[in-house]
Amino acid sequence: MGEKPSVDNAYLIRKTFNLLRENRLVVFLIMVLVLALALISPVRPMLIQNMVDGPMQQGDVHGLLKYTLWMIGLLMVESLFRYYFTYQSAWLGQAVVRQLRQKLFHHLSTLRLSYYDRTPVGTLTTRTISDIESIAEVFSQGLLTIWGDLLQLLVLLAIMLYTDWRLTLIGLIVLPPLLWATWLFKEKVRTSYQEVRREVARLNTYVQEHLTGMGIIQVFNREKERLKTFESVNHELQQAHLRGVLYYSVFFPVVEILTAVSLGLVVSWGALQAVGGGVSPGVLIAFILYLNQFFRPIRLLADKFNSLQMGVVAAERVFKLMEVNEQEEDFGQTRPLSTDGSIVFQDVHFSYRPDLPVLKGVSFRLKPGKRVALVGSTGSGKTSVVNVLGRFYAHSSGSVCVDGVSIEDIPLPELRGRIYQRQDQEPRS
Repeated sequence: MGEKPSVDNAYLIRKTFNLLRENRLVVFLIMVLVLALALISPVRPMLIQNMVDGPMQQGDVHGLLKYTLWMIGLLMVESLFRYYFTYQSAWLGQAVVRQLRQKLFHHLSTLRLSYYDRTPVGTLTTRTISDIESIAEVFSQGLLTIWGDLLQLLVLLAIMLYTDWRLTLIGLIVLPPLLWATWLFKEKVRTSYQEVRREVARLNTYVQEHLTGMGIIQVFNREKERLKTFESVNHELQQAHLRGVLYYSVFFPVVEILTAVSLGLVVSWGALQAVGGGVSPGVLIAFILYLNQFFRPIRLLADKFNSLQMGVVAAERVFKLMEVNEQEEDFGQTRPLSTDGSIVFQDVHFSYRPDLPVLKGVSFRLKPGKRVALVGSTGSGKTSVVNVLGRFYAHSSGSVCVDGVSIEDIPLPELRGRIYQRQDQEPRS
């Protein structure tokens, strides 16, 4: 089964849309375009209805030319508005992605190294790149376009009922099964998308870990075994994608059949009424166009709801990562008066894991201007001494002093700045 968000979706959507504060003007422009497109789209069928029932039946060539020019102008305006809506929505999504990715990367750079020891880097890569990219879909293909489609549906429904309520009810007979099929499709594809995201993260983690450790794999001659495991992981990702393709290949033909049934009922009943003068030819033609415009957003709404859902799932993962509070505690407020660079380790104990001590009672004094070599076998604690000195890891007991001040009392930027400063001052051979 796919992963389910553990946080309320409405809360996540609100938190995601808080990222729009720096782009309020673009959001306002998009909402104006949404309203304009919802009002413009139904005008074309109305013009065609008036043209058929008016100049076309009367043989008025001048009137036909006038309506034709009106429709050409309307199409140009609608195309222009749709272009700006599509472009601005995509721009807004990418602007949010850029801001969020910068914040996440900065946050990751502040976490202590012990967090990376137990968290696969491939998973963090997926969060920083793929998951954040999914959040962009919330703005380019998600909530904003859903609002526009729903508003267009309401406007179309109102115009259809006003034009002929009987044709409207007949045309919408297929709406209940269509909504049920749309809901079922949305649920199935949502699960499929969640499986895809999970398998992508798993594949990224596997590739990153094994490419990083390729030297060890080759030394122990494990290439074939690792390849078989990779084939299994890759196959699971393929199957997750194919399940989504299966749902699409079933849903869209079903929608087309239901749409065709609706049009057939409207044309059949409308044609019978037109013979007796109950329905004009213009109204019948306009209703065919209305129904096409009505069912087209419904066909896409399920996919857009899934884009929104995937954006919410990705947002939960990203925000959860940004709320990780594993920064190195920094209460130091003392700046050493001396800059000689003397270092004192006094009975220092340290371990990466409680059951596996690395440094056991290490003591030494490094005088200013002197060099000390740490010699030992792999795993004896040489790197751990440097990690403790820079406070990348906290020692469990003992004391470490730099220029007579405990490293816990020195602000981290000051402490690490001194280390790099001393390195920069070292003569190069």
